Amino acid sequence: MDTKLTTPVPEELKTDNLSDGGELVPSEVAARKNREGEINTNPELSAKSDSKVADGYTVSGQGLINNHAITPDVYVSDKPLDEKRRDLTMLGIVALSIVGLILGVTIIASMSV
Repeated sequence: MDTKLTTPVPEELKTDNLSDGGELVPSEVAARKNREGEINTNPELSAKSDSKVADGYTVSGQGLINNHAITPDVYVSDKPLDEKRRDLTMLGIVALSIVGLILGVTIIASMSV
């Protein structure tokens, strides 16, 4: 007696109809294709032509943007430290003088009333 205990596989579950996901396109890539036309998928060419590391980002072969931290340019100060300290000290003295003058005028005005 030959009995099989298997159930038949429905048509929609057969491997001929299953997708491996190859036809799916990420939304960023589809939007870039609409905006710019066909995308160069050769990573060597896209790395040379689309390299924007100095701008803080790169664009991958699939059209995805990868942001990177960038280091700001270093510059030499045009004023020496002693000169800056003197300028800031004078600014502080002028500011305190103005505040003292306003406070004195306010006290004198309130006493005369």
